[in-house]
Amino acid sequence: MASPFALIRSTALVAAVLSLLLAFTALLPFAGTATAQDASPEAVETAAPDLPEITITVREGSYSINLPVPVLPGQYLVTVVNETDALAVADLVALPEDVAFGDLSSVLFESFKGTGGELPEWWATANFGGGSWAAGGATSQSVANLPAGRWTVFSTSPATTQPAQNFTVVTEEEAIAAGYLAPPEEGATPEATPVEFEFPILDSAAQLEIADAGITATGGASGPALWQVTNAGEQPHDLVVYQVTEGTDDAGAAAIATAVAAGEVPADAELVASIGILMPGSTGYIVGDLAPGTYAVFSTIPDASGGLQSDAGVITILVVE
Repeated sequence: MASPFALIRSTALVAAVLSLLLAFTALLPFAGTATAQDASPEAVETAAPDLPEITITVREGSYSINLPVPVLPGQYLVTVVNETDALAVADLVALPEDVAFGDLSSVLFESFKGTGGELPEWWATANFGGGSWAAGGATSQSVANLPAGRWTVFSTSPATTQPAQNFTVVTEEEAIAAGYLAPPEEGATPEATPVEFEFPILDSAAQLEIADAGITATGGASGPALWQVTNAGEQPHDLVVYQVTEGTDDAGAAAIATAVAAGEVPADAELVASIGILMPGSTGYIVGDLAPGTYAVFSTIPDASGGLQSDAGVITILVVE
């Protein structure tokens, strides 16, 4: 017969083992939680195409541009991250050779105050490549077609104070000469850079065509979608899409357009998609995610004939189901 002391020791040992098992079991839920937290979050559905990305961060008084190296001619997903509380825009332009950087600054200061103003002759011939607007604290995306050249990021909104910034899109030959790309293998014949770069047409769920006196929308349903935007007019145009209250009429949409052109945040309206200024005959793409509802779609910039383009008819009300 075992002694009482031996029984006590045996009981204590069993209790110790049980305590360890209970402690280990208690840790298991926490281990499971840690694994779940470390797992990658579910991908958010988006219509953004798989393209090299240019990220433009808008801060108080500055732009910060994150670029691939090198930036070759092609299509780019342009992401605008607005870290300010104000309405912000990052437009893209390749200025004509005889136009100085100060010429752009002058026209922005004199003619972009929300009421329209005189535009210089070179404005109609500049290569505007798009860009995007973003509400305070928001992020927006668009697709730009960028040929080789010196590009400028600038703002047309009176509410922003970011000085324009430059970056360069280089040809393949320039990238090789600068050491960014390896030279072709010995004996291989390098391909000649075409005079005009051909940009592919992306698959899009809807089309928006801008004329000098109107906007035509084709297709488009709620949800993530890539919207093709074509400037079919004779002057540069941009386009913003604001979700508005149901029943908003032409006068209400016009009031929103006037407020946005002045850099103001309109009441009862939310910026949901946009594309920066496009040159005549060019195409860009809006990466959108529209909920069912009513939208005011309009241009924000001055018209060549005076006033705002929205006053000249570059505005429409769109119902998305």
